[in-house]
Amino acid sequence: MSINCNICSRDLNPDNEISCDLCRGFVHTTCSDLSRIEIQCLKAKIRKLTYYCVSCSDFKQQLKKVHELTSLVCTLQNELRELKEQRNNNDCSKVDKDIPDVFMMEKIVQEVAEREKRRNNLIIFNVPELEGGSKADQVAADVALVTDILQVADISLARATPTRLGSEQPPKIENKLRLYSMEYCPYAHRVRLVLRTKNLDYDIVNINLINKPEWYANVHPEGKVPALDTEYPNPPLYPPQPLAIEKDKDVIQKIDPLVNTFNNIILGKEKKSLEEWKNELVPHLKIFDQELEKRGKKYFGGQNPGMVDYMLWPWAERAGTIAIVLGERLPFKSDELTNLRQWRKVMREHTVVEGIYNGPEKFYKSVLIKLGSLAPDYDAI
Repeated sequence: MSINCNICSRDLNPDNEISCDLCRGFVHTTCSDLSRIEIQCLKAKIRKLTYYCVSCSDFKQQLKKVHELTSLVCTLQNELRELKEQRNNNDCSKVDKDIPDVFMMEKIVQEVAEREKRRNNLIIFNVPELEGGSKADQVAADVALVTDILQVADISLARATPTRLGSEQPPKIENKLRLYSMEYCPYAHRVRLVLRTKNLDYDIVNINLINKPEWYANVHPEGKVPALDTEYPNPPLYPPQPLAIEKDKDVIQKIDPLVNTFNNIILGKEKKSLEEWKNELVPHLKIFDQELEKRGKKYFGGQNPGMVDYMLWPWAERAGTIAIVLGERLPFKSDELTNLRQWRKVMREHTVVEGIYNGPEKFYKSVLIKLGSLAPDYDAI
């Protein structure tokens, strides 16, 4: 009896592949968009990781609930706009300036929802932080200390999860670059790729963009990613010829329209069919597919990834999020965008990319946090 992959439908050997923990179907490791380390962990006999395939029907049902909630929010927003228009049409000369506009009303709704989530919160001030040690050590110390405090109030830790509301700005390390980042931000991802390929000595301070620390308001990062290629020229990520540099920069500028369409899909800004979304993406994707064909190399940068490769990759890594949001893959044929498909495969296997790969599932969870569907705990992703 043959067993087919849930994603590509081709035959597979279940002993060599991974299985979905919901539908129990099997998936080729090459179709899963997982890193080698993640695949090794999933294949271990004793593990705590859970894997859901993109085509899993149960997972689709969960996503459907999220989309229904998003649709409800959109409906409420439209009703608020209609109420404002009716108010203005009824008496345009006597508009009550004290009545908040639609956007202020949305903020009020969001604030009420946030207060409801914080209703049972207990804030404990002046809890000392563990000096030194790993993040896991810090969390363990916090749990132990808060447990002792809550015992006095007869509150079970099973009903409470300690989370620090603020933090002190980490001291800068001498002779090291510092990147203030967000782990799942594609633009910060660009910077990390460039830093890694240039083998620069740097440290990262990840910022929770939903609950920003107070000190972050005083941080003003300077410079842009391409500037690293001038200040730290080895290895160069732009070609040596001035005209070729301008060509690369022109190609990079064409990434933004592609990102705009990607965001429209991921954030549910518009409702379209799979075919309509495909038709909207194809003109942007063809630009890069045809550019690869003209250059005749596996990377835009030639034999090794260059600046164009690293500027485009964060969205190539997150492309699988589209299937998660829409519930199924866009109807691309196997003979479409072949150059871009091959580029994505070789980039995925590159050591610079592999070392900081997160994948579409984790990015989707960060999107749910941004939309307010999940608590703003990026460490739990």
